[in-house]
Parts: sequence; structure tokens; C-alpha cells
Amino acid sequence: MTSDFSQPRALLKKWGHRDGWTPLEQTVADSEGPRRFNTAVISAFAGTALLLAVLGIYSVIAFSVASRVQEMAIRMALGSQRSAVLRLILTSAAKL
Repeated sequence: MTSDFSQPRALLKKWGHRDGWTPLEQTVADSEGPRRFNTAVISAFAGTALLLAVLGIYSVIAFSVASRVQEMAIRMALGSQRSAVLRLILTSAAKL
């Protein structure tokens, strides 16, 4: 009763999960499953947190610009360039 051990995949298919033997790929996949799930959940929460942070920053900048619309209109009426007004908005956003 000799077996050909030069073909391990054929032996795994032949033996399968009998006698307590499991393929290495299956063992690794079973041990990595919970880790992959945890990584996916943490990534989803991180993405949600990033989205909320971006929306919060946008809201603060939008509120700041909306509250200074009259000031910007007066500056433009007195001859200020658009680039100067845009620079004013961007510097105030950077300070936040």
C-alpha cells in the first residue's frame, strides 16, 4: 500500500477532511475570517468618521462665508479684486 506523496493536492482531495486533516488554505482562511470582518467594520466606521469630519468642516466654512456676504459685497463694490476676496475666504478657512 504505497501512496504517491509527490501530489499533495491530489492527496488532500482524496482524504479531504477525514482523520482530522484540513488543508492549510482552509486553516488559514478560518483563522483570518474574524480578523477580516473586524477590519471591514473598523474601515466602515473610519470612513463614516471621515465623511462626518469633511461635512463638519464644509459646514463651518459655509457658515463663515454666509455671515460675511455683505462684507464681501462691499469690498467688491469698492473695487477689490475677486482674487483678494477669495484669498480672504481661504485665509479665514485656514485659521479655522
